[in-house]
Amino acid sequence: MILTSDRVLDELILGSMMMYHLVRGIRSLGCGFVIFDCDRQHQLGTEMANKLNSQLFVSRLSSYTTNEHLKRLFSRFGVVTEARLVKDPRTQRPKGFGFVTYESEVEAQKALKAMNGRIVDGRLIFVEVANTEKPGEDATSQQ
Repeated sequence: MILTSDRVLDELILGSMMMYHLVRGIRSLGCGFVIFDCDRQHQLGTEMANKLNSQLFVSRLSSYTTNEHLKRLFSRFGVVTEARLVKDPRTQRPKGFGFVTYESEVEAQKALKAMNGRIVDGRLIFVEVANTEKPGEDATSQQ
């Protein structure tokens, strides 16, 4: 095999791109050495994106709301895969907000339109698409 300068340059670019994605994958996992399949990584990324697009943030909930009540409240609009209230770690009482995850983005959008601004248990609640960014990150650092 004869290596031309173009062939060497192509191999270097390909190697650099693969290393970039490997390092990016390791950094996003927050761990040391990891070996992973690129196709599986893409599939996991797609699944994660779908899950995040189908996750809603619900605020101003009553402190008496339970996970079961939240799931029942939102299950009219589709299959709820998870309904989770955020609790105070010390008292274990709900903080008044939580997350609802649907199987599809369409179901989540239906619930958002129907439930945002409704009165539930005597409280005006707000529903929005859950923010997928980690604290301290902005949209430009994820590219």
